Amino acid sequence: MSSPLEPALLDEVARLVRDAPDMIALAEVLAGAKARSPREAKRLIAACGLSAAKVYALIAIGRALPRLGGDRARLNRIGWAKLRAILPKLGTMPLDALLDLAETVSAQSLPAFLKGRAPPPGAKRIAFLLAPEDEQRFIAVLEACGAHQTRMGLRRKEMALMRLVDAACRQVSLIDRQGDDR
Repeated sequence: MSSPLEPALLDEVARLVRDAPDMIALAEVLAGAKARSPREAKRLIAACGLSAAKVYALIAIGRALPRLGGDRARLNRIGWAKLRAILPKLGTMPLDALLDLAETVSAQSLPAFLKGRAPPPGAKRIAFLLAPEDEQRFIAVLEACGAHQTRMGLRRKEMALMRLVDAACRQVSLIDRQGDDR
């Protein structure tokens, strides 16, 4: 049976969020609160003022703290996003190797490294903003080029985008050759 969250606990959570430097203490308190009151997750998330994804990631980190070692300062430096990414690998790789990897690569690259698919040397991240209707068209074209939607997002989008670029380059070179009357 679960018990309701005490106001003092909610105040402590709010204080830890405000005093942000100790993310590990927040993860520990959130995991304990979720264990004591599993049905009060929405109130816990509201008390934090953080996204639900971040709160659930912190809860998972809090549960895994005994397996993550005792160096809380190091864990705080690594950050919640990277710690969440390495949780599934705990026990399959040496902890020090996981933490070293998390310290040396970006949060965006870490999942690929953990799967053994490191990005090629010199790879760059490209981001751009699209209006909602343009995003839908863009995703439709990427899907036509081989990308596919999963519950975790669009997969194989880089490969699909490069197919699109190759097709566009072929079209541009045809147009250039047709208009070349010099």
